[in-house]
Amino acid sequence: MPFEIVRNDIVNMKVDAVVNTANPNPVIGSGVDSGIHKKAGYEMLVARQKIGCIDFGDAVITPGFNLDAKYVIHTVGPVWEDGNHGEEQILSSCYRKSLALANGKLHEEFQSGYICPIYFGMLTEAERLEMGKRLAALAEKNDYKIETGFLGTPYLLFALSDTGHTDTAYRVLLNEECPGWLYPVKLGATTIWERWDALRPDGTVNLSNDYVGGKGATSADFDPEDQSAPSMTSFNHYAYGAVGDWLYRRVAGLEAMEPGWKRFRVQPMPGGGLTWAEAYTETPFGQVRARWEIRDGSFELRVDVPEGAACEAVLPDGTKCEAAAGSHCFTCVYGGGIL
Repeated sequence: MPFEIVRNDIVNMKVDAVVNTANPNPVIGSGVDSGIHKKAGYEMLVARQKIGCIDFGDAVITPGFNLDAKYVIHTVGPVWEDGNHGEEQILSSCYRKSLALANGKLHEEFQSGYICPIYFGMLTEAERLEMGKRLAALAEKNDYKIETGFLGTPYLLFALSDTGHTDTAYRVLLNEECPGWLYPVKLGATTIWERWDALRPDGTVNLSNDYVGGKGATSADFDPEDQSAPSMTSFNHYAYGAVGDWLYRRVAGLEAMEPGWKRFRVQPMPGGGLTWAEAYTETPFGQVRARWEIRDGSFELRVDVPEGAACEAVLPDGTKCEAAAGSHCFTCVYGGGIL
């Protein structure tokens, strides 16, 4: 199912469960905790008192009582100090423990529900791989079309490739049907659009979210020179172009390991039928460049390292090589084949 952001009051949501930012002690806290207890009634406080104190990073579950939600998952998040007192680990634990109480699998599966915890490192290794497998299955079920919004789209391909599903990531990237990154390209786009279906396959502008005279509008209803036309159909709207991050960091393999690119990694993930890729970026030390090519069963990687920087090159067979300033060439046998 597609991810949907709903603007509502959490105490009025008719869902399987809501997650409460609980007080570690069995008392009514402030903010969300107070609102949930107020709507749920005294029975929830009694249930919390029976459970007792909750450790930071832990989670427990109670019935929803007078809430519209069936259950409430109470979890105690970190108190921010300076980022060096386990705040990240506690927050990750909150997510994992809450998800475990939901049986480890979202009752209503959606891709962003798996993408974000994978990308932001909120899972154990076993959980990460299991979620990656579920995400890949959802992508296949949706015929490799995009099924994410602003929250999940930038990290979708990372979540797939970084859990061992690089082939699936490339199939999503190279899908030419709508919604997909190559659908606009197939229709002649040279910019990123605000919506995937800004142009229909027949070349007409899609204004289906606009209404004229109570009916769905078409391009004939608006003067193309009128910039005030009530439409969300922008043809220069970069958000979905976030996929460029994956092209640089996974296809070309360029990724900073230290601030300012003083140390960086080049670890390409070939696939999708590509036989070569090349990318560069400007850094405080100078230009960093990487180019790889597959030919005759061999993978060749060329890297330019600027003076003062250092590089770790990782080849598809797992070989790691250190490189100082200069131009370098690394090779390995490549059995991935060309699709």
